[in-house]
Amino acid sequence: MRVLVVDDSPTIRKVVSAVLARHGFESVHAADGQAALETLVEAARADEDGESGGESNGVQKIDVVLVDFVMPRMNGFQLCRAMRQSELLRSIPIVLMSAKSDRIREHFVQQTGAIDAISKPFDAQALIAVIENAIRRASEWGARADTTAPASRSSGTRRTRLPRRQK
Repeated sequence: MRVLVVDDSPTIRKVVSAVLARHGFESVHAADGQAALETLVEAARADEDGESGGESNGVQKIDVVLVDFVMPRMNGFQLCRAMRQSELLRSIPIVLMSAKSDRIREHFVQQTGAIDAISKPFDAQALIAVIENAIRRASEWGARADTTAPASRSSGTRRTRLPRRQK
């Protein structure tokens, strides 16, 4: 499984990637939302073309996006909105990383169409749990024949919510 880690902090990207690698995940990095969007589109197009089972010129499918909320150029909210408005990207699960309180974080999840969020600072077990949960929930969602991926509220399309993570 491949996780796109989007954060403007090189330290966060390095630490998160090390945790993911220890648990069998591959990671790809982006320093802001714009770079992430470019990476996602390239990977989705390669996957859509069916080249080498989702791999073309070293580009592989992204299974989940772990995105910081506050970044330069394109922030996490803008990235989520762009992904939800794109036919190519709307089904990719998103997990927000935020230093905001739980109440504000929940609001961000609802506004962005993210599957889940994790508060900074977080420990390795919490990170892996939220990533695995996002992948499982997205897989369950994809198995439903009568639904589509969440769309941004601003797009004017109907939005189906994923079930909340049980605590």
